[in-house]
Amino acid sequence: MSQVPMARASILWLIGEYSEFVPKIAPDVLRKVAKSFTSQEDIVKLQIVNLASKLFVTNQKQTKLLTQYVLQLAKYDQNYDIRDRARFIRHLIMPSGDVGSGQIHKHAKKILLSPKPAPVLESPFKGRDVYQLGSLSHAINAEANGYQKMPDFPEEQPDPTVRNVIVAETPTLGKKKTRAGQKSSKKKSFYSDEDVSSDEEDSDESSSSGTKDSESDSELESGSEPESGSGSETEGPDSRVSDSDAGVKPPKHKPKKVESTTEDSKSESESDSDSESESDSSSEEEEESSSEEEQVVAKPVKTKSASKKPKKEVINLLDLDDFGPPPNASKPSGANYDILAPMLPTELRGLSLGGNGNMISDGIGQSVPTQTYDLLHRVTGEGLSAKYRYTRRAHPQDDKMISVELQFHNNGEAPIESIHSGEKKLQAGLKVHDFSEIEILEPGASTSCIMGIDFFDTTQPLTFDLCTKTRKFNVSIKIPVGELVKPVTMPQTEFLKQQNLLSGMNENKGKITIAENSSTQSAICDNVTEVVNVCVVPSTQDNVYRFAGKTAHGGSVLLVTVEYEESGKSNLVVNCDKMVICSMVFKQLKEKLS
Repeated sequence: MSQVPMARASILWLIGEYSEFVPKIAPDVLRKVAKSFTSQEDIVKLQIVNLASKLFVTNQKQTKLLTQYVLQLAKYDQNYDIRDRARFIRHLIMPSGDVGSGQIHKHAKKILLSPKPAPVLESPFKGRDVYQLGSLSHAINAEANGYQKMPDFPEEQPDPTVRNVIVAETPTLGKKKTRAGQKSSKKKSFYSDEDVSSDEEDSDESSSSGTKDSESDSELESGSEPESGSGSETEGPDSRVSDSDAGVKPPKHKPKKVESTTEDSKSESESDSDSESESDSSSEEEEESSSEEEQVVAKPVKTKSASKKPKKEVINLLDLDDFGPPPNASKPSGANYDILAPMLPTELRGLSLGGNGNMISDGIGQSVPTQTYDLLHRVTGEGLSAKYRYTRRAHPQDDKMISVELQFHNNGEAPIESIHSGEKKLQAGLKVHDFSEIEILEPGASTSCIMGIDFFDTTQPLTFDLCTKTRKFNVSIKIPVGELVKPVTMPQTEFLKQQNLLSGMNENKGKITIAENSSTQSAICDNVTEVVNVCVVPSTQDNVYRFAGKTAHGGSVLLVTVEYEESGKSNLVVNCDKMVICSMVFKQLKEKLS
């Protein structure tokens, strides 16, 4: 039955209400719930009493004793509702002698099993249609303060023309047409503010109005000076270089083709173009607010001030090489570099921590485990058995891979051919270098081979098919967390520096009790290196033992510190930015050393 009290109560009500449809199941349900009556919730107890009363009036022969038992339990229940219900039901279906002459118990079946009307599903928004949909009054089903009632539908159809939308003409359209020349000049001044070259200015000037072009052309032919706004619009690099006819446009790139022998001439030409662009933009801005005579006076002043502006900003904006690193960029200082070491990518960790390549280097493990794990049993493999162990040696194909030695033995009487690995189920990040295929394995013979696995710094097992010529077997290789680490050597100063960086969430420490027979330096070193593949760090303190390693894939530094005390209560500290590996190594070392 369901674990939810309300669901159990509903089931009991349904069984009691329609017991005639399940005459064999209903008594058995009453028997089961009567056993656990005292441990049920109050809502379930009430429905058990109802079920017992309904079954009593319909199947008294099978349920009389059960009903008496349930009513007796309910009589002494702690809840007064259950006690009142039991007293009411008892006098209704089992009247005593003094009230037996009454007639109510004869109608017990009609009372308990009266037809119930089907529940009516009613919308919670019934009666709210008088309020506007989405208003506060509609939400609270009451007229809110300030609510305006919806108007009634009109009796006569309104004029449909009220729905027509009149588009108002924009008053600025005429100005834009009459002042097209000013609009183009503003566009030119916008680009001149962004320090665009003089070529784009010429293209903008060519799009100006015909009236101003004709005026400027006539002035150039006659040799007279341009006046007011026309001079500011036509003046530029082209007007300085060329004296050709008004209809022929001067060459655009002539100032750029002129070769100068010194850097000063280049800077002067650039300053001229910049000053002219500044003068154009300033003259156009003043055209709207001042008279034409004021522009002629202000223009040379603006040109002189603009020629003194530095040109380095313009060059930097157009120089694509500025997006790269500076040529004289120096390496971060040692202190800042060490602070950010735990957050650096894995490629920058390990051998380059602290900015000194010779501070941390690969080391040689203190011990090689001899423990083997079953890969394939001889019964399951039909005579072929396989085991594997971790050699703690570097794999020749990839430094990130763990070397696993596979040992095969033929326990059968027939040779086994073509032993190789088949389909693999690789988890995220796992990589495998398969072992060489074994062509034939004679009866009673044994052989071994090396397999490389990159576990991606996780303890996820490698599942694959071990195949022969005729069969294939699904096997898996599991790795202890200590085998994910490779030993490294470092001085004590570097060890303490890395330990300070790997604090807080990257540190697990606690008290352990080391036995007397395991308190020697050799015993502690053997126990630690047996659990995790680390290298001993030379220590200047006799009672402090330090070990260092790094994860095979990511190169995250793992540090182990055992501080032995004569009282037996010692301190164990494990530091690593891989928090899962750190906690698992700490737990295994605590069990091993204790």
